[in-house]
Amino acid sequence: YWVVLAILLIQVVAIVRSVGTIRRWRVDPLRRPTGALRVGLRVGLPLLASWTWALLVLVVLPQMIRAPLPAVLMGLPDLGYPLVASAVLAFGWGLARVIWAIRILRTLPTPVSKPLDLRHHPSEVSTS
Repeated sequence: YWVVLAILLIQVVAIVRSVGTIRRWRVDPLRRPTGALRVGLRVGLPLLASWTWALLVLVVLPQMIRAPLPAVLMGLPDLGYPLVASAVLAFGWGLARVIWAIRILRTLPTPVSKPLDLRHHPSEVSTS
């Protein structure tokens, strides 16, 4: 049981870290991965890991114990529900992370804008 909770905790920590990473990519475009290999490692590999976990929990585990998932949930609710929650979290966050990362990576870096000069109103016209 504690192993499943540890897996959920690892997932939450990984989500927090990846949110920070993708936000840094948005703020500092120089930190974004470039090239197909780096993008694949930073975006595709976490998706593969997340979806592999979801597949193991939702498909392979019920086949291994020779019981459909609803039966697993009824027979082992203390273990089954956290596992399913972990799998759903892995699947959902994996997809959301990839969509968010690709949107960030596809946006062009914006130049740093100059601060507004509030000493002069833009509608004032110089008549000299």
